[in-house]
Amino acid sequence: MGQDKALLPLAGGTVLKRILDTHRRADIDPILVISGANDEELRRRHPDAILLRNPHPDRGMFSSIQTGALALTDDIDAFFVHPVDIPLVRSKTLLHLKARFTNHKIRCPDAACLLSFVPVHRGRRGHPPLLTRSFVRIIREDAGENGLATVLRGHTIVEVPCDDPGVLIDMNTPEAYRKVCERLEAVDCERISQERQTSSACLLTPDS
Repeated sequence: MGQDKALLPLAGGTVLKRILDTHRRADIDPILVISGANDEELRRRHPDAILLRNPHPDRGMFSSIQTGALALTDDIDAFFVHPVDIPLVRSKTLLHLKARFTNHKIRCPDAACLLSFVPVHRGRRGHPPLLTRSFVRIIREDAGENGLATVLRGHTIVEVPCDDPGVLIDMNTPEAYRKVCERLEAVDCERISQERQTSSACLLTPDS
């Protein structure tokens, strides 16, 4: 990208703020943000975020996931892993994944189950995965040479269909970032138009 993805402008805030807001609307707590060299600027721009600095960012993304896993408490049931370059995921998608996990937990309360719940849109797997707590130990102990995808492939993956193209939309280049901004602007314009139509439909005439 050539610059910090987390702090790129998006929807009147930053990319990170949008993702934080998405998770907060889905009642996810705590939300741990893994930082690197951008730690100081992230703390300045997002004083309300829980930031953990990855001591070894040179080791790649999996080292950031490990930093988060090391900070997770023993009382969690499951956790999301959300890359910052996937900013358009909807809150209802996170809620849907949580519901699938909850239903599974009722049927199979075994805490040792290694399951990942992955959103799927039009047959393609996307982000973020929701992982059962047993993955915490595996992530902490894994060398991480082949990344999280390889870790998940060794265990049961539950595909969760969703009507959310945002699970597939990343932004690894300036061009991809521009398309994300355009897509979000189009969605907002459509929402505003729908709200205006609804308001107009509810107007009463003097003779009503």
